[in-house]
Amino acid sequence: MRRKVLGWLILLPALAGGCQEDNGRFCKGWPEVRRPDGTWAATCREGTNCFDGYCSEFPAEDCDPNFYPIDPPPEPASYSLEPNGRPELAVTLPCGDDGAKLDPAEYATRCPSRGSYQNGFMHLMICPNPERDLFRFYLLPDETITFRIQYQYSDSLPRDLDLAVWLQDPLSGELHWVAESAEPNDFEELTVTSDATSDLPEGWYFVEVYGHTEQDRNFYNISFTLNP
Repeated sequence: MRRKVLGWLILLPALAGGCQEDNGRFCKGWPEVRRPDGTWAATCREGTNCFDGYCSEFPAEDCDPNFYPIDPPPEPASYSLEPNGRPELAVTLPCGDDGAKLDPAEYATRCPSRGSYQNGFMHLMICPNPERDLFRFYLLPDETITFRIQYQYSDSLPRDLDLAVWLQDPLSGELHWVAESAEPNDFEELTVTSDATSDLPEGWYFVEVYGHTEQDRNFYNISFTLNP
């Protein structure tokens, strides 16, 4: 275990996208290089690949966790959610949009109940060197949500994943760290409550899935339970 709920720490304020060259080393993306037309640089040196905002020296096939045998083998991973490694590309979890606040009637036709609601995505993956997947969910006042990822942990291979939750500042857009789960087992789980007791407000909460080290990779499922 590394750290748990400790309040708000400002981080990830400007995860603007794109890879850039870094003199023979992979680039983690900070700081970025902005072109005159306002777009972000997205070129990598020869021999590296740009994946989800990073220039990686790993060959493409090394991103596949099947490079290390998994028993039983997982179903094929779904890549339909990529890229989602930066806040502006975060995938909104099912019924997690802010329509519940902005247009409750329309929202209710899509999502009739926010009580004991469960959903998620299956057969996703994290690649090494490093990669992160970001998801988001809008919490109303006095709501509770539990986020969970499941994967196959190994104590002999780099297949450990971690989970973190961030709260977005509605004015600056910065993400403030809320909590992290980094246990050496087959799942990570975090619960967030937006009430006076927890001192956490309503708003956009971002869920980050990432490898424990830059070498870790694995398939995973992400799920959540709203207001159990």
